[in-house]
Amino acid sequence: MSQQVKPRSPCVTEGISALLVQQPFFASLVLDLMEIEEAKFLPDGSQLNTCATNGKMLWINPEKFGKLTVQERVGMLAHEVMHVILQHAARKHSYLQLGFGPDLKVFSTKKFDNAADYIINAHLTAQGFKLPLGSLQNSQVTGDDIIDEVYLKLPDDDDDRENAPDDHVADDGQQQTSQPVMAAALKKAQEIAKMQGKGAAGLERMIEDICTPEVPWQEHLRKAVVTMTRGRDQMTWARPNRRKLAAPPHAYWPGRSGVEGPEIGVIVDTSGSIGQDELSTFMGELSGIMTDVEPKAVHLVYVDDAVHNDEVITFDDVNDLANVMQKAGGGGGTDLTKGFTKFEDEQLPIETQIVFTDGYTPFGEDKGIPTIWCITTGIEAPWGTTVHVKIKPAPEAEELDEAA
Repeated sequence: MSQQVKPRSPCVTEGISALLVQQPFFASLVLDLMEIEEAKFLPDGSQLNTCATNGKMLWINPEKFGKLTVQERVGMLAHEVMHVILQHAARKHSYLQLGFGPDLKVFSTKKFDNAADYIINAHLTAQGFKLPLGSLQNSQVTGDDIIDEVYLKLPDDDDDRENAPDDHVADDGQQQTSQPVMAAALKKAQEIAKMQGKGAAGLERMIEDICTPEVPWQEHLRKAVVTMTRGRDQMTWARPNRRKLAAPPHAYWPGRSGVEGPEIGVIVDTSGSIGQDELSTFMGELSGIMTDVEPKAVHLVYVDDAVHNDEVITFDDVNDLANVMQKAGGGGGTDLTKGFTKFEDEQLPIETQIVFTDGYTPFGEDKGIPTIWCITTGIEAPWGTTVHVKIKPAPEAEELDEAA
């Protein structure tokens, strides 16, 4: 026997219908990504103001929703689905789990909720939406701002939420819409809007970022290193990596728990096909890895068809990298397996190996040590983890190219 579907209140039906006609982009997302439930109370028993979402559910209080004008209902629905697009509920949940906010102080749900509403309402207002009385506005915030940065700017006593028409609910860690599902829903909504001669309400750039995300190769590499090294069990979210926090978008990355870090073996290809741009990129990224992972020691060899000077350079301070670079040498053929053999001969306690190369080398056999191949070409290593590296030419080279 099929379950009887409870009919929607006239005001809710009218609001969704108006959204379908006026803003088909947002209407498609509301219907595809959210489960609508009419209620006077939230699941925790608290009074529901007008609307609320946890990233999946959309709770609407028909009694208060019905007091809004049709245009305000359209704005309210668009506001709620914007929380879903921007993954605010899931982000809030992660901060609650951490216990502290972007400022490394006790996390303030009020400041986070206010920051989220300021950003969304700035965007919707700029697009001509009508918002209910009491909707949060801040002239210093734009629709392009990042929530972490807005949070940092807000005073601790920011009490704008007193008359806000919507409530914010953190998800339970299970409500976040996956990237493929979000991308498909956004593409579908965009197509529906185009068919009706409407736009995506100024979200075209965001749609492109979500549907075709380009993750820098450096992030792939850092993630692989942290995952593979013994330091994975020694990282702690209770002490975030301050280097990551210093630069936008202020991403949280686990810091060290104080336990001694891993020993890393690094093989740098210095064959004739490797130029100064490649070498500079390799060593610059090694600097970032050392800062993130804080290894006990780095054992580095320069290799072409042999280990340069038959020397393993061991160091533990990122500030030593400049001197280490001065010892680079090579220029012959390529056989990076000589680097692995050198590590074995020296019986070094290496836990993870990182290889910087263009990939034109024998790869040897997998000896069971986690290995990350950072390759500047499209070549895929037959074993280990491959991260494809993009080499940016030095400024002088770019200027010469333009002049030519």
